[in-house]
Amino acid sequence: MNPLTEREKDAVATLCLMAALADGSKSDEERAQIKDVSRHMGGGDLTAVYYKTVAHETPLAEVAGRLESPKAKMLAYEMALCVCEADGHLQREERTFLDGLRAALELAPDSTRGVEAQADALIAVPLASAAQAALPAPVDEAGADRMILNYAILNGALELLPQSLATMAIIPSQMKMVYRVGKQYNYRLDSGHIKELLAAAGLGATSQTLENVARKFLGGVAKRWLGGTVSNVAKGATGALLSFAATYAIGQVAKAYYSGGRKLSAVDLKAMFSRFSAQGQTLFAQHKGEIETRARTLNVTELLPLLKGQ
Repeated sequence: MNPLTEREKDAVATLCLMAALADGSKSDEERAQIKDVSRHMGGGDLTAVYYKTVAHETPLAEVAGRLESPKAKMLAYEMALCVCEADGHLQREERTFLDGLRAALELAPDSTRGVEAQADALIAVPLASAAQAALPAPVDEAGADRMILNYAILNGALELLPQSLATMAIIPSQMKMVYRVGKQYNYRLDSGHIKELLAAAGLGATSQTLENVARKFLGGVAKRWLGGTVSNVAKGATGALLSFAATYAIGQVAKAYYSGGRKLSAVDLKAMFSRFSAQGQTLFAQHKGEIETRARTLNVTELLPLLKGQ
């Protein structure tokens, strides 16, 4: 799955950090989260790289030049694209960064057009497809819990797939889940409201995607979440565990927030996310087989219709 040498991993980790900070508009909290992720990317400490990136002291061409094989260059571009697309359609600065990266990697525009189109479509689909449904009749608490669990299983399965597009689909899947939970309680949400809720719970879209990409393709990062508490059932499957637990926690936080009339504070939401994340890690053991079965039936080329149908 991973064609990268250790030298190339370091280069890709740097490029992903540059992608995360490309638009310059991240909140202080999300920047802090990105900085925290940088301490665990690739199994090493990239905090110094983070500060150089913030100070615009990281030469793009020099970093891109460390990647040698065409496969490694394409994978690096796809990972940077994942990070840039995480919080919505590309800003002008992010497009400029990706154009510069494509040129530095000596990738022809035609070679990246397909993955760019798929990424744009994945980002657009959650709210567009969910908004077509009418508001539900009486609230179905058990139904909401089943829906949240199904999304958690899906995202755990996506984490097991080797393609970068599967990683890119996790945030749109979570956003659509939150939209559907809000609708269950008669709130029609836009992407801005959903991102604000996730940020208030301490889970920025860009930092979460950066962490997913780093964990899946570069190694490391999982220690930041789990420390020494990872159970035997989760060893070798920490990516699926964390995506399952994070999705489960986001869904339960959204359910509590919207069922309670959106009155919870950011402190409450963060504490609740931590509690439900721990609960999700416990639930993973019960659903590990379902996640693995789901992964075997997933086809990355069918992600767009899958998200539309969820």
